[in-house]
Amino acid sequence: MKIKQKTFIERITKDVLEAYWYDYQYLLEKTNEINKMKGLLSNSVTRLNEIKEQNFSIDKLEVKMNRIMQRQANEEGLLIKLITKKQSTEKIIASIPEPHKVILYLRYMCFYSIDQIADKLKYSPIRIYQLQKEAVGKFCEIYIEKDYSKL
Repeated sequence: MKIKQKTFIERITKDVLEAYWYDYQYLLEKTNEINKMKGLLSNSVTRLNEIKEQNFSIDKLEVKMNRIMQRQANEEGLLIKLITKKQSTEKIIASIPEPHKVILYLRYMCFYSIDQIADKLKYSPIRIYQLQKEAVGKFCEIYIEKDYSKL
């Protein structure tokens, strides 16, 4: 029974770490999209200023600017949530002994592959995989002990 419970808990922990990773990737993509839209809008404003025509609608430009600003505000809210998740996750990782700590940090905070971690730490990829599995177990124990269910 304990093995099934441990496996279940490890899966939950891995899901938490993966959820952070996916949230981070999503936020990066959304930030890139917003920056692209800002650039396009800036180019449009520059062109409009160059034309200096009085027949174009400032209202349409303001509507588009407001949409971009609203999207940016939404993304900033997501960023705050992501930062909170990151800080909570890093706090747990920091309390784990080496080499497990560095493996979790490189894997889930720096997004290194197993092979990259193995190269960096001079271990075989198989050993890194084993240590990662142990590290996720340690993360899980702390996660449950501290009740970080709000991650």
